[in-house]
Amino acid sequence: MYVSANAARGRFMRLTESVENLRMRARIELKAGKEESARQLIAEKQKIMQALERSKKRAEVLEELSNKLGEVCQTVFLLCHMNTSVLNEFLSQSLPTICISLNEMRGI
Repeated sequence: MYVSANAARGRFMRLTESVENLRMRARIELKAGKEESARQLIAEKQKIMQALERSKKRAEVLEELSNKLGEVCQTVFLLCHMNTSVLNEFLSQSLPTICISLNEMRGI
């Protein structure tokens, strides 16, 4: 599944708003003496906090991958003006690094 860095940032913002809303609702429920309802809201908030952390990590990985791909593209462009053996050597060293980054991103 492809997730852009902007989509990940947007999800991060929506989750942040949800956490704040749940916190405020739990406070209101406590003031009204509805402790069980407040506990449920706090439990829901904790689940969203976990999703928020995963979303934040995903955005960081996507940003890092984007930067690495940009560097690779610049280098490949420069190497295209050099001889083919230098280009082949560069690609054989860089592609495994890119694949590792993609696998790390899938693991999040």
